[in-house]
Amino acid sequence: MNYFPSVIPGVITSISLSLISLPVLAQSIPDGTTLTDVLPNQMVQGDLAESITGGFSLNGSTIHSFRDFNIDLGQRVYFQNLVGIDNIIARITGNNGSNIFGTLGVDGGANLFLINPNGITFGVEASLDLRGSLFATTATDIELNDGSLLNISSAAPDALLSIDPNAIFPNALRNYQGSIQSFADLTINESQSLSLVADVVEMKMSGLGSQVGIQDETSFFFDKPVVKRH
Repeated sequence: MNYFPSVIPGVITSISLSLISLPVLAQSIPDGTTLTDVLPNQMVQGDLAESITGGFSLNGSTIHSFRDFNIDLGQRVYFQNLVGIDNIIARITGNNGSNIFGTLGVDGGANLFLINPNGITFGVEASLDLRGSLFATTATDIELNDGSLLNISSAAPDALLSIDPNAIFPNALRNYQGSIQSFADLTINESQSLSLVADVVEMKMSGLGSQVGIQDETSFFFDKPVVKRH
């Protein structure tokens, strides 16, 4: 089943930009609501990495909840893929954006959903190690069938996972807060989707291969720049 929006051909590729000063990052810190554990110095796919385990699972999906979520330059962070889990959701409930400067991966074939209303930045050296798709968004709310809004950060994990992912991502997402920036050469398998959904998405995109999702109301700033507005 495809849980991703309508897409256009394309792949995010290299960025020409001046050197970026990389700050010391707060590491990935669970917020205590999903029994998530972050285990350092684990062997994952032949090399050392931080391994993210636990979480709350329901209806074929696992949710992990973090106060902060960052990946430092040269760091590898992998979500463990439990048997029977097709989707892994990582929500950030703190006040800081997420900086992905190293490798973000899933040790398995599940799709990864990264949700941080405060913004998401993929640094120059960021990379993806995924066999499934990636969906990243800065939405704060989900619109339910009755028209009410469910806040993603404060909702109980079982409330989020009781909703069909096909209805949530991205058709029912509302109220985008931060922006998404990609300065990286992000690629995933051609059969999968790479979806960045926010009010403002800044990236350079050229070449073909993956599928990159576009949301109607998003403003896209490319290297030229080209701006998509509705």
